[in-house]
Amino acid sequence: MIISMRTLKKEMKNNLERGTYVNSDTYVEIEKYMAHRLEEVINMTIREFNNADDKKLNKHHVQRAVISLFYRGGQDESSTDF
Repeated sequence: MIISMRTLKKEMKNNLERGTYVNSDTYVEIEKYMAHRLEEVINMTIREFNNADDKKLNKHHVQRAVISLFYRGGQDESSTDF
């Protein structure tokens, strides 16, 4: 689930100095990026599941997908162990 625009704005404002103006285009760009990354995580999770020869998709497939995407740029490495 992608966070709501309201939550995104609240989080942004909570981390900025009071009175800082944030252009509305900023939120749109963040939302686009988040949607793209969600799609990548889903696709990589399915790939990890298919490579694992398991019967159920579980959190370990997600963890391997996230590590692969964020730390190795999506390169396949089947020796990841938790």
